[in-house]
Amino acid sequence: MHGHNMSAVYRIAFTLFFIMLSLLYVFPMLCLLLGSLKPSSELMRIGLNSRLDPDVMSLDNYTYLFSGGSIYFKWFLTVLCSASLLRSSHCFFPL
Repeated sequence: MHGHNMSAVYRIAFTLFFIMLSLLYVFPMLCLLLGSLKPSSELMRIGLNSRLDPDVMSLDNYTYLFSGGSIYFKWFLTVLCSASLLRSSHCFFPL
């Protein structure tokens, strides 16, 4: 019976450990998501934080990204092409 209690303690300890580990992973992702909804002037003034401020938040950054005003997709295509070219050159011309 003593072994069963220790396995339950270990199971609870591991569960708590992995919950804390997952929170350490999710928190920065939440801050990045909230930061993407804030204008850049607000980010420069306050910095990246997890404060939820509906008065300041908007989808303007995503509208700018997908409306063609941004060069992100051109940059992404350039990086994708150069990485593909480099990878294929290693296949045909190994060192």
